[in-house]
Amino acid sequence: DQKAIRVSVHSLPTAEDILGILQYEEAPLEIWLRFAVEYYRQNRYDIFEEILKSGCSPDAEEHFAHDTKGRLKMLNALAAYKISLEKGSGKGSAGNHLAEAVELISRADKIDEHEGLTWVNKGVLSLVRGEDENALQNFDSALQSDPRNLLAKLGKGTILFKRREFATARDQFKRTIREHPGCSASVRVNLGLCYYELGNESRAVECFERALQLDATDVSAHVALAVIELGRAQEHDFDLKLSQRAMQRLRRAYELQPTNAMVLNHMANHFFFRKGEEERDYSRIESLARKAYKSTHLDPIKAESAYILGRNFHETKDHASALQFYERALEHWSGFTLAQYGRAQMLLAKSDIPERDRKIKSKNDEARKQALGVLDRILREPAHKNDRDTSLFAAWLHIRMNHRAQAMTLLKQVTQDDPNDTEAWLEQAHVMQKEANLNKKQKRETLRAYTKAAAGLRPVPPFIYTNVGELKFSLGDVRGA
Repeated sequence: DQKAIRVSVHSLPTAEDILGILQYEEAPLEIWLRFAVEYYRQNRYDIFEEILKSGCSPDAEEHFAHDTKGRLKMLNALAAYKISLEKGSGKGSAGNHLAEAVELISRADKIDEHEGLTWVNKGVLSLVRGEDENALQNFDSALQSDPRNLLAKLGKGTILFKRREFATARDQFKRTIREHPGCSASVRVNLGLCYYELGNESRAVECFERALQLDATDVSAHVALAVIELGRAQEHDFDLKLSQRAMQRLRRAYELQPTNAMVLNHMANHFFFRKGEEERDYSRIESLARKAYKSTHLDPIKAESAYILGRNFHETKDHASALQFYERALEHWSGFTLAQYGRAQMLLAKSDIPERDRKIKSKNDEARKQALGVLDRILREPAHKNDRDTSLFAAWLHIRMNHRAQAMTLLKQVTQDDPNDTEAWLEQAHVMQKEANLNKKQKRETLRAYTKAAAGLRPVPPFIYTNVGELKFSLGDVRGA
């Protein structure tokens, strides 16, 4: 008669006991892996890792030499875990998880170089290293081995989304769901994010809601819906019902994952924008953002947390701390435009020290040059080329530094893009009128700029009438003056 040993998942034994059972009973590697996964589900990661390490040891390799599939699964499971540890350890980690993962993947390759799981791990490894092209090639290799490989399909979709190829990523996730209808709720979230980026908000909402039907604990779906509802609330002058519903979703997400940095950042943003300056709880916003910053290893999310802290200090007039956190945000994400803009503002504030001597003037000039450098970088980015606010800010700085030609170039571009921009016309008029010995053509151009500016002002400020009068008089138009 065959006898069986039953182990309850509700009272799993110690590492020593479970390894003793598996080894004594000569259980197949498939059973080893099942037990390891159950320990992982119960957050007993140390025993999960110990089972995998034992199953990948030289002794196990020799004993299970005939079970190539089992050995491949064990090696790839442990490699995937090591990669996840590296992702969670952040920069400067003393661990050597990636090196261990590479060694495990190499061992798996020696067993079968065409194994799909190994190609997927190679792809994820490349993603962690920031080698997106290599990752895509690895996922494609996995799909050549098995066209239905779920993990490879998800990895490929992730890279396409990261490349901002949203339509192609959307199609990839749609095919994945059709082929694997029982896949996790997160795939619907990914599909929803593609629709959102493509401007189809209603389909995005459908995807996020479907994800929550499949898994009511999916934090990303709660956050995505909260963001959409907050956006709708802002469009309707912070509609109370929409705001409350969004906050209920964020609170639910917070209950599910109190250390989720994305949730914490969104809550901090909500509390910043929800109330007027006098009512803001700056300490609460700071606490949420600091907690978010410490809770993630992902640079873009860290950058947002640092930016929120910088903005918080900016509002409370602590310019030194604001500059520090804007710069920290840029360390994590050099192309973060909002942080660049904030840094430029703080450098300008730094340059407003009364210039009692040459040394202070030199420091002020250097701070203004740095601020201009930041603004120039923003304007060189395709997404912000000729941005109106940045151009006006840069023009104003050039005026402060007596760079009138550069200021006029920027201001003329603004009025070329929008002929009704009152502020830009007024600044042009001021810059031109400061020139010494204006000729008649320059005076007429200045007069035109004042006229354009006055057309958009009600009431027209008295100084404009005065300046226009002076210009007309100098041109011989006494009656007009």
